[in-house]
Amino acid sequence: MKSIYVLSVMTENTLRVLQRMAGIFARHRLNIEQLTVFETSNKGTSYFNIVIHSDDKTIERVVKQLQRIFEVLEVKINSNVPLMVNFTSNVETSVLV
Repeated sequence: MKSIYVLSVMTENTLRVLQRMAGIFARHRLNIEQLTVFETSNKGTSYFNIVIHSDDKTIERVVKQLQRIFEVLEVKINSNVPLMVNFTSNVETSVLV
């Protein structure tokens, strides 16, 4: 079952670290729904908040791969909310008179 995950990732502020992280999401065919990045009070360190829709198995693999990136200092899963989707079919027909 898919859930909405909020990942918090602390990294060194270096070139191409975002590209490396985005490559991991792309390999797992995950869409980044929301991305917030800011530099922390400790110069040279950036903090990423990433929102994605995924299942438990895939998110575990993604977190392990993110931790393997040299510049990544810490990865946390902050939130796990079940994704509920209700599809209702509202079919309206119109007749031209």
